[in-house]
Amino acid sequence: MITIGVQTWSADARALARYWRAADALGYARITYGDGLFGFTHDGFTLLGALAVLTGRARIGPAVTYAFDRAAVALYEKGCEAGDPHACVAAGAMRADGLGVAKDEAAALPWMEKGCTWDARLCGALALMHEAGRGVPADAARAAALYRRACDAGEADACSALGVLLEPSAGDQPTRLYERACAGGDASGCHNLGRMIEAGRGADEDPARAASLYETACRSGLADGCEALGRLHALGRGVAKDDARAVSLFRRACDARNARGCADLGLMYESGAGVSADRDVAAQLYRRACDGGDSAGCSLLDAMPPR
Repeated sequence: MITIGVQTWSADARALARYWRAADALGYARITYGDGLFGFTHDGFTLLGALAVLTGRARIGPAVTYAFDRAAVALYEKGCEAGDPHACVAAGAMRADGLGVAKDEAAALPWMEKGCTWDARLCGALALMHEAGRGVPADAARAAALYRRACDAGEADACSALGVLLEPSAGDQPTRLYERACAGGDASGCHNLGRMIEAGRGADEDPARAASLYETACRSGLADGCEALGRLHALGRGVAKDDARAVSLFRRACDARNARGCADLGLMYESGAGVSADRDVAAQLYRRACDGGDSAGCSLLDAMPPR
């Protein structure tokens, strides 16, 4: 049987991550990195281990045939022992999630602590463990301190996570944190800032600016941003009312497993707004939303009249 793969090489981990996800989604049988573990193949253990968890098809170089995700933990550990804080956090994350090793959240913490100590930008992973009570009793104050440390070190997504943790009882502080996150390129930060501005929380109410922020988040691939922008187009709030555009955005969100987007799209099909009315499709979308955990989807499905 003939199979088709792709070969990649770069020192830009984010660009590679996007490429690997796309190649995995397209079903390529093999995704290789470089020509093997040579000196010129980036400084490799952290990058290769990080990419390995994105796909079960990952390999090191065209001549090596083992599934790299099974070796990722050992590579992360080796990278950490060599002084790479990213590798330390990744080794902890794989233990926390049971990837390549038995799941052990408590054992993950020392690895994450080491990475956070060496590079404050990486403290967000440890913060999440404390926030969720994984391997340690839940401690919101400790989580907030760690998120803040990472945020102040320039990690945009930590600013966004801190804002979420502080809502709704911290005045305008979450909004200011979302401003920082969005300015730093975090799509969730832009979406969260849009939420606050749309509702006039911590900033003047401005649906048009909220729509612009949702657009930024959506274009960055965040399904929540697409769903929120679709809702504004469906309502004609802050943007021109455009049912066809709303349908397109809801579909994009739903396809990205955003349950509320599926419920919104179901409403459009049930009402025939921006699309030909189809109750069967609407019911399927409500079911998908409900199965995805969206209570509105469950209610809409229950409310559909019998045929």
